[in-house]
Amino acid sequence: MLAYVAVAGAVGWLGTYAVEAHSTLSLATDIYLVVGGWTVLVGVGALLARDTRLVRDAKAWRLWGVVSALALLVNAVANTPQLVPDPGLFRALQDYAYYHSWFLAYAVAYAGTAALEPRSRLVGRRERGVYAAASALSACCLGAVLAVPVPDEHVVLAAALLTSVPAALAVAERRR
Repeated sequence: MLAYVAVAGAVGWLGTYAVEAHSTLSLATDIYLVVGGWTVLVGVGALLARDTRLVRDAKAWRLWGVVSALALLVNAVANTPQLVPDPGLFRALQDYAYYHSWFLAYAVAYAGTAALEPRSRLVGRRERGVYAAASALSACCLGAVLAVPVPDEHVVLAAALLTSVPAALAVAERRR
């Protein structure tokens, strides 16, 4: 599952960037493509977790599922003008609902993974440290993109990809 988080995160972020930077479709279509892509990635993760009792029963993976679903919900609301009748608020949602919600989701999920089930032998102390650092990194990425009104798309992509790296580091730590 950790390897899946790393790969899905990288695929999701690169796909989001590709649509955002290179699509010639309408903004609404682009947003549906991005949200649809993330929905597929989250759904595949849920299917992978469903077949493994150990993963399915772990509090941390349930937390990842919940925060991922919430980030997708924010993404969907941000592209549904009927739900946000105020045009100014709707525009703000469109500006801040995509990368930002995922940065927050990663920060919360990594923190939860570090903190949940502290007596579990499945997650070692060093691996918990990786998750805690990953949470701080994700929160810093969120803060960085919030600090700049319209950050450069390459900077946002680099920050987004950084949030996927810790899952790969946790896989490496687990193999030690």
